[in-house]
Amino acid sequence: MPMYYFNLKGCGEDREGDLPVQFASIEHAKADLAQSIRETIAATPGEWQFCTFGLLFEICDEDGEVIDIVRFRDAVYVN
Repeated sequence: MPMYYFNLKGCGEDREGDLPVQFASIEHAKADLAQSIRETIAATPGEWQFCTFGLLFEICDEDGEVIDIVRFRDAVYVN
């Protein structure tokens, strides 16, 4: 199974993912990440929630190449 790294970006944050996470596909990685984002925002007290909408995760492959992006606002506003 492929390994992915998640880099947090935006709102003054710039954290490189240093631990790889294994998923069956990029679609599984994106779905899991979106669910984690929703849980994090739901558990976040007060006004900090609004700043989170400017955050995003870059999903990188094992070579460090960005292969997709998951924005916090997109994880919350699902059609």
